[in-house]
Amino acid sequence: MYRDVWLIGKSSIAITDAIECNQVAGGGVFIHFDNISEKKADVFIDVELGSNLPKSKSVTLLARIKDADGRLVKTLRQSRAVANYSLFTIHYSLNNPRLWSPESPYLYTVELQVLDGKKSLDGGIVRMGIRKAEFRGKDGFWLNGKPYHQLVGGNRHQDFAYVGNALPNSQQWRDVMRLKQAGMTIIRAAHYPQD
Repeated sequence: MYRDVWLIGKSSIAITDAIECNQVAGGGVFIHFDNISEKKADVFIDVELGSNLPKSKSVTLLARIKDADGRLVKTLRQSRAVANYSLFTIHYSLNNPRLWSPESPYLYTVELQVLDGKKSLDGGIVRMGIRKAEFRGKDGFWLNGKPYHQLVGGNRHQDFAYVGNALPNSQQWRDVMRLKQAGMTIIRAAHYPQD
């Protein structure tokens, strides 16, 4: 075993696991965007809750959006009954968003909390980068509504002498920094899912 491993205990009502649900864009937490510009971006936070209780129970999903400095941007909440699997979708129009790019990889933080009254049942933290990427045929690649310079990249393997694939996070980080310093803006993760 050469990757991080966690043992997670869940309450009777909790955020589901996206991989375990085996649904395209389903299960767990899925954050997506629409109408992206430097003036506004529509943020959609989809959270699937699962319950193993014999009957439905009303809970509240709380979402706190914070900027990169940890300042609160908005607190959103939605309350409803959960039975088996229930999808909560929260929408927010963010004014003057900081858009993500390789040159400015700005990330917001979304803190989620599932509440039964004042009691916290589950939660988690997800980082989000707001960006719109599109290929426009002969016009090339566009990022955030503007033509983006030529994409430069290459293949990357995650193995090193003596450690094979068991790279520590520090070595993964060092690799990315070296590729970025070499002028690469994209990387193909060669042949297999990398850590």
